[in-house]
Amino acid sequence: MNAFLFTLANNPYVIPFLIVCAINLVVFTLTFLLFHKLRSQASVKGRRWTARGALAGFIILTGLELYLIDRFAPNSLEARPSYRAARGFYEDIQRHDYAGAWALLHPDYQRERWSSKMADFIDGYKNTERVTLLAIMLEGEESPVSHDYIVYYVDEVNSPVIPGLENLTKAKIRNWSTIGQNLNETRTLLEKAGLDVTVFDDVDLLRLLAPDRGNKIVWLIDTQGRPSASGRKAADLFPEKRSVEFITARRVTVEATATGWKVKNIRMGVVKDE
Repeated sequence: MNAFLFTLANNPYVIPFLIVCAINLVVFTLTFLLFHKLRSQASVKGRRWTARGALAGFIILTGLELYLIDRFAPNSLEARPSYRAARGFYEDIQRHDYAGAWALLHPDYQRERWSSKMADFIDGYKNTERVTLLAIMLEGEESPVSHDYIVYYVDEVNSPVIPGLENLTKAKIRNWSTIGQNLNETRTLLEKAGLDVTVFDDVDLLRLLAPDRGNKIVWLIDTQGRPSASGRKAADLFPEKRSVEFITARRVTVEATATGWKVKNIRMGVVKDE
């Protein structure tokens, strides 16, 4: 019974259906009062026709019904609790309300991604200047309690500049040997500073080619790697920053929990290849 009520409460068509039923009840009541009790002689005139009495009333009240449905029935996508959770997360990021965004993350995701440390999550946005939400689209439903969305937003970040990798996205295949040399030089620099180079080695190419690659690489090394004996951080090695602005797409999985819908996973890009 509880499972049925939960599914019913999270069905995006339940609220619109109830609203339509309520509006139809109002229309039926008004029709009865106007044409049975008050004997209304209302008329509606079109370009080539005229309707009077009950027919005119039906046209008037049907128009009113359509207006009310359009005005008060929520969009089926926006009515979804899962959609509101995904949108709420990015709206909190947009407002720099990182504590609010953290509260919308699934506890399992908080533990797996940030070791349940909100400070590490917030630190990931320290170079973020602006986030502007553009659109959210439903991508699929793995189950009634797990929905996938594609989220598009504008990201503006002050990203650390890693020498040799500044213009990586403009590089050609013929530059591959030079790119490899620059990556090795960066790795050597990190190793000499006593930083955990295994984290650098595990950076996937999608992050390496991102416009804010410096921000992503530095954050991963400083939060996911072993701290250096000297206390130095990757952020100390690359103090120069440059502002980059780009449109980002994320595949966001939202799952239902006992305390509401929570963001369970955020993956870069929109290609589903796992």
